[in-house]
Amino acid sequence: MPATDVVIEAVYEDIPVVTEPPAPTGGIKPTETPAGSAVPTETPSPAASTVPPASTVTTAPPVNTETPVPVQTSSPSSQPSYYIPSINKSQVIIKVMASPAEGGTVTGPAEAEEGASVTVKAIASAGYIFAEWRENGQQASTDADYTFTAKEDRELTAVFKKDTPQATENPANGRINVANNIKTVALVPLPDGWSWDTNDRVKEIPAGGSITAAAYNTGISGNITNNPVIITITRDKCEEDVKVLYTGNNEYAPGCTTEGYGHTECRLCGSVVKSGIKVPAKGHTESVPVITKASKGKDGSIINNCTECGTVLHKTVINAVQSVELSKKFVTYNKKVQRPVVTVKDSAGNILGNGTDYMVSFAKGMKKAGIYNIKITFNGKYQGTVNKTYKIVPEGTSVIKTKKEKKGFLIKWKKQAEQTEGYQVQYSTSKKFINKTTVKTTVKNRKKTSKVISGLETGKKYYVRIRTYKNVKAGKNTVKVFSGWSAWKAFSVQ
Repeated sequence: MPATDVVIEAVYEDIPVVTEPPAPTGGIKPTETPAGSAVPTETPSPAASTVPPASTVTTAPPVNTETPVPVQTSSPSSQPSYYIPSINKSQVIIKVMASPAEGGTVTGPAEAEEGASVTVKAIASAGYIFAEWRENGQQASTDADYTFTAKEDRELTAVFKKDTPQATENPANGRINVANNIKTVALVPLPDGWSWDTNDRVKEIPAGGSITAAAYNTGISGNITNNPVIITITRDKCEEDVKVLYTGNNEYAPGCTTEGYGHTECRLCGSVVKSGIKVPAKGHTESVPVITKASKGKDGSIINNCTECGTVLHKTVINAVQSVELSKKFVTYNKKVQRPVVTVKDSAGNILGNGTDYMVSFAKGMKKAGIYNIKITFNGKYQGTVNKTYKIVPEGTSVIKTKKEKKGFLIKWKKQAEQTEGYQVQYSTSKKFINKTTVKTTVKNRKKTSKVISGLETGKKYYVRIRTYKNVKAGKNTVKVFSGWSAWKAFSVQ
């Protein structure tokens, strides 16, 4: 153990990380050193630090010196344009190149986030046209601007073809092959000193076919007028783009119920390949149903239109709400909550469903004598509201007896104090209590059980009956809610 306290301090240095570029053509093995390259022979010592005595230091594991660590001592003299110095796990590598190299330029991101949309572009050089993108020996796309989703590393090659043919070294050989986009003799190139016959320059070369034309070598004496060379010019055939176009005369795209007429073109020269192509009608495209809800006294509908032409494809009528009825309009107070049954019918007599076609909201209470509102709110295929009034009336009473009085009578009834504030007595010379012969009188004391009626005509027969009432709120007003009438009693006035 040391005699005094020892402080141990660990010192670290950043080690530069170098990503090894692709091996050059001809390949140098990782363990080989290119000629002329400087190889570091010493490793810089770390900064000095306080080191404890050897007895207190744990020896580090030995360093494996058998596997060399590649170290870049200088920048590569040449490096492919698609070389990516580092790769993130969430990135994919996109390599693009041109074939032939002089045929055009290619652009695109060197790397992209996995799942991102990527577009690579190919631009042909003068004298060339873009043919296709190829990958792993297979055609990937024929679009110069090729868009795809980055899912994995890709290596794409843009293939270009010469736009104009190379003239034969000696037109006297008598044959020249030209690309598809060379449509007339005038556009067929000749070596210096050669020219096409004036009359033959305007000849059109059929796609995939041949014609003959005269050419003159102005460098040969007398050839310009007397010794033409007859050359067979063969033009490459068209490559049909199968997409049907509708840009010609009397051409039109198909409709929902009508067929269309169009043509296809060569993707190389734009010439019409096929014309008069019949394209079947597309058929209707059904829209999301448009619902017009039914209501009280008004039909609704469910309509499906065609999203393309607007034609009504399906229409279903929703019958109007015809009636909203309560099982009872009033009931007599019985100390319990009382609610009626609601029945709703449409104009066809169908019963609508509670909970699916409408909801019922009852007023609070509905136990004591009073006037209550019931609200029916329509939903689903229906809309609107209907309000109904429901009464709970006080319990009635009955006439106990009548007693003759001078020009009148005394009526006694059974006391009814619960949910009652008073009584109404009605007497008439008609047992049907016709209005013009009937008189009503109110007893504003629920504790009273009798009343004397006087001033009646002698010698006549009268009928009398009684009912209870209670004053209740109806909106902002106070109104009387009456029980049913009692049975009548008859008497004669003396």
